[in-house]
Amino acid sequence: TVHLNYNTEIRYPVRFSKSKRMVYLKGEAYFKIAKDARPFYVITDQGTIKQYGTEFNVNTFSPERTEVALVKGSISIIPQGSIEQKGNNISIYNVDLTPYIAWNEGRLIFENRTLENIVEILEHWYNVNISFGTSELKQLRFTGNMDRYATISPILKAIARTTNLQIKIEGREILITDN
Repeated sequence: TVHLNYNTEIRYPVRFSKSKRMVYLKGEAYFKIAKDARPFYVITDQGTIKQYGTEFNVNTFSPERTEVALVKGSISIIPQGSIEQKGNNISIYNVDLTPYIAWNEGRLIFENRTLENIVEILEHWYNVNISFGTSELKQLRFTGNMDRYATISPILKAIARTTNLQIKIEGREILITDN
């Protein structure tokens, strides 16, 4: 099974081949893959995730990287092209999976994320344009847990309340400034 996040594209064949199962992903998706003799591949612009029966999240929203959060089982990552040629690198961390898979359960969870990173997610999810009065504001860090399906207003109010920032909303345009 696959759960697609907002504004995500997935391409797959009408029927998988006898030797492998392949899908093409642009965006974010949560996969629960049944065990099968045929390996399952998720092809992204940055590389390929290969697995045989597992649960994982793939996020390609950032154009310069793909984030894969392994929930259960094991996977392998195959970068697009040669690592030496393209400068690709793979980093592996033990992390709290909650912020990476919370969207799949209807939550937006941020743990010590920059306001710039949070704004990218909010712009994508709520279809708004958010700008900053000064670039220094982008580096402010936040931790929070919010309902993904609520309006954007409570999230912006929480940010304003904890930082003493001013947030001005005009239609789909939002401006964040300091006092």
